[in-house]
Amino acid sequence: MIMQSESVIFGSWDNHGNKMNLRLSAQNSQKVDEDVQLVFKHGNKQIKSVEQPSDLKYIIKYTLLRDIDGFTVEKATEAIELFNKHYSDDIDPEAALKGWKVKGKILDQE
Repeated sequence: MIMQSESVIFGSWDNHGNKMNLRLSAQNSQKVDEDVQLVFKHGNKQIKSVEQPSDLKYIIKYTLLRDIDGFTVEKATEAIELFNKHYSDDIDPEAALKGWKVKGKILDQE
């Protein structure tokens, strides 16, 4: 199966002189029984596979703990929508960001 790559770029992060984008990307899975997986990356380095809503919450909180240039509520919302699309889930982005207690923190950093 050939897929068109989909990504949400959270923003730019300088990790010890290695400034690259943090992003959530849909990519071809390395597993035989799966077509697509979501992964959170810094440049080409995978940080975390995103398979559950708790993983999504983790990567948003992970992003908030770092000095990321350009991370917004809109990008967090896009990440939730990408998760919903690939896992046929129906997480309400607004409710999730409030429930995870991250919306105010994101707004404070914008």
